[in-house]
Amino acid sequence: MADITDSEEGDRRRPGVLRAVVLDVEAAVRPSAQHSGGERRIYQLGAVRLSADAGWVDEAPEFEAWLRLPDPEWEGLIHTQPLRADSP
Repeated sequence: MADITDSEEGDRRRPGVLRAVVLDVEAAVRPSAQHSGGERRIYQLGAVRLSADAGWVDEAPEFEAWLRLPDPEWEGLIHTQPLRADSP
């Protein structure tokens, strides 16, 4: 493969193994008169590494974090059956 020149930095780089991080953001939404799309609060973050570079993937293959919601009303939104993606 030919080298790729980065015009901003002027250095020469070689293409390597593609690395990607896939992010997943889960949010609760409640109706709001102030916000036409509703008020949103993120409650969970997730990520996974994808690459043919197995060593890089194995260093930290996935990540998950739960965020604290501001009050019990918000917590109730994520436990309401019709709002869950896995509900029938």
